[in-house]
Amino acid sequence: MALLLEYGSWVNQKEPSFGHQTRIELTKEGLLLRNEKQKEVVIANASEPAVSASMLDSGNFVLYSKNHSVLWQSFVYPTDTILGGQNLSEGQNLTSANGHFTLNMQSDGNLVAYPGNNEREDDAYWHSNTSELSASQLTLNLTGFLCLSYYGDTIKVLANGNYLGRTTSLIYRATLDLDGIFRLYVHTLEKNNTGFTSHLLWEAISDRCQVKGFCGLNSYCSIVAGKAECKCYLGFKPISGNNSMFLVCDQTMKNDCITSRDPRMLYNVSSPLQHMQWSLVPYWNMQLEMEACGKSCQEDCDCGAVLHEDGSCKKYKLPLAFGRINNTVSTTALFKVPSMNAIHPKKARGCC
Repeated sequence: MALLLEYGSWVNQKEPSFGHQTRIELTKEGLLLRNEKQKEVVIANASEPAVSASMLDSGNFVLYSKNHSVLWQSFVYPTDTILGGQNLSEGQNLTSANGHFTLNMQSDGNLVAYPGNNEREDDAYWHSNTSELSASQLTLNLTGFLCLSYYGDTIKVLANGNYLGRTTSLIYRATLDLDGIFRLYVHTLEKNNTGFTSHLLWEAISDRCQVKGFCGLNSYCSIVAGKAECKCYLGFKPISGNNSMFLVCDQTMKNDCITSRDPRMLYNVSSPLQHMQWSLVPYWNMQLEMEACGKSCQEDCDCGAVLHEDGSCKKYKLPLAFGRINNTVSTTALFKVPSMNAIHPKKARGCC
């Protein structure tokens, strides 16, 4: 099962076109994946000839040498999931099956979630806050105890599954899901053997809009009827993704601001959008009233939007990333949008 859960995710990320008619072969050199077109990829390289393989009850898939020493095991190479009995050690990470998010067990002792492969500290959207405790690994044991430890000693408990359902079999897994949220699940096999059922036991974040990268460039996340939705800013249109996740937007029309004698004729300032939050560094910041803030953006060819709060005017360039509605902040966002009266300079001279 570990091979299906873990390597299946790896295939989705690395070999999206590998195909469904694929088989795993055990060779003397190690473990090989081959599809119907004879395309091959090596899963595991053995340091010496491998003579047997075993799927352990823990879900760990292991290759053995002729003297029964372990040559390779899937638990050492996690992808988006760790199972009961598996660790995520310092320097290792989990990557969501779609490749959009990463959970890294950092050398500073923090377990940190980032958008994509970007591990800039400012872009982190969740962390365990264990740097001062010097955590060395993330551990999930067979009873659903998910914790951070320092060389075997527990220093912070993230979740204690300990599911007490009437079952004959329990399997715990901690997964960095497609939406970027790290969650703990238990899979239970009922005594009447009606099949496995899955239960969510814990999640690091309950608000999807807190996940940086949940919505794409030039779109923002808001909670509507309890669900996270992505929306384009005024003056933008969707070009990929959808309202439920990863929506990317672009401007509905483009004008040549730089060559214009008066940029104010090309653009208007949109209606204000309240409680906007961007995890971006503004390129300009001054004390201005709201009206003057919008006018300053209107006249500035580099400005795509401004954020006004308590007299502070911050300018941002396009594209806008990591936008969300956060009702705990008192910000007002204004966007520079093309004027309906804007005419391209060439067309104004009768050129085609």
